[in-house]
Amino acid sequence: VAPDAINEKGMVRTMALQNSVIEIDINDVNAAHAMEKAGPFNINTGLYISVPDNYYADLYLEGEFRRRIRPCVRKKVKSFLGRESLGRELGVLYVKNRPLTEMTWGIGNLPLVYNILGREMTLKVGANGTFLAEMTDPAAFFQYFSGNKRVMDMTEIVSRITSAFRKYASGVLVKLFIDAGEPVLDTDFLLDETVRRLDQAICEAPPDDRLPGVIFRWVTVSSICVREEDALKV
Repeated sequence: VAPDAINEKGMVRTMALQNSVIEIDINDVNAAHAMEKAGPFNINTGLYISVPDNYYADLYLEGEFRRRIRPCVRKKVKSFLGRESLGRELGVLYVKNRPLTEMTWGIGNLPLVYNILGREMTLKVGANGTFLAEMTDPAAFFQYFSGNKRVMDMTEIVSRITSAFRKYASGVLVKLFIDAGEPVLDTDFLLDETVRRLDQAICEAPPDDRLPGVIFRWVTVSSICVREEDALKV
């Protein structure tokens, strides 16, 4: 087992270089493990790679993306990268070949401060709905969020994306209420306008550095609400 295959507890990692084969331990593949990093390795003529079903592997030559490998068994790395790759450093990112599904989002207790006839009043508002995101650059996402980890599971990926969406949506919702100029309690008529603004600010905007490797395809808004006890103050 290669030295990089040993974790801090002395246990063999899922990713290992065994008998010159880069592979995932099939017995330890968990559907929740969406991304897993291996390497770096030194490329030689006896270095092979295997990719299990339902995954693909992106090959990085000295940090630069070179090739995407589909499921295979013990294929020579040199056959994918050429003789000129011999002696150079290889990194591998295994990615679960499964698209992201529809996600739910919700935000609440966003404070909006109004001055009504010289009296300051705070309303807290919230909203919820669904959205669909697409990962367009897994390596960029993994590098930004994984830190020193070699594995990211689907739960963490969804959490990262949903958290970013809530931040974007919070800004849009606050501005919508501020633009109204006065407290809005009957929020049903705001639904369509909120969807339009979210589409414009999130789906139609260029990719954001705060969420690299991900774009948003569509968004829905199920409800917008003002906290009941605040509404009674108006």
